[in-house]
Amino acid sequence: MDFIANNPSLTSAQRQEAQKAANLLRTGIIDDQVQKVAPSWFNTYINLGGKNDATSSANIQASLQSLERVNKERTTAGVRSLKISPISTAISMIDADYQKQGFLNHPKFYGYRQNLENLSAGSEAISNWMTEQEDWQWNVKKNPSLVPYEFSPNWQDPAYTQAVLGSNGYRTAGHHYTNFSK
Repeated sequence: MDFIANNPSLTSAQRQEAQKAANLLRTGIIDDQVQKVAPSWFNTYINLGGKNDATSSANIQASLQSLERVNKERTTAGVRSLKISPISTAISMIDADYQKQGFLNHPKFYGYRQNLENLSAGSEAISNWMTEQEDWQWNVKKNPSLVPYEFSPNWQDPAYTQAVLGSNGYRTAGHHYTNFSK
């Protein structure tokens, strides 16, 4: 992030966002967030650049490859490509490191609902997510009113929420939604 923050070819706004992301990775605190503290687990699980850390060069490279795969799938589905956000990337790295506690859990400390940490961990998440497309289609067969929401979420509709979360007889399809929401 420091490299991006110091890149003169970027706009001032882009460099400022990268600087905020660099500070977030070092401290666990987002400058403009109301809550001016790091997560209680931050110093336990974060080891910037460490071999098994989400910020390692190998994991960053793997996450960029994952982003390429996600964008290929999104293009095939007719949905615009995702772009990199330094702040979202930093949060995803921190959230990925939170998984070091020994079980999969979405910490939600920074208020994000998506599954950012899966990409940042450099894991093979995309293939797993793509299998949920079948589950989404199964859910649509169960409840055709879900058809318009595949690429446009409607969290006010209880059936949509249940289908994404896999509750009330639906199959989990939330990762598919995350990959393909517009």
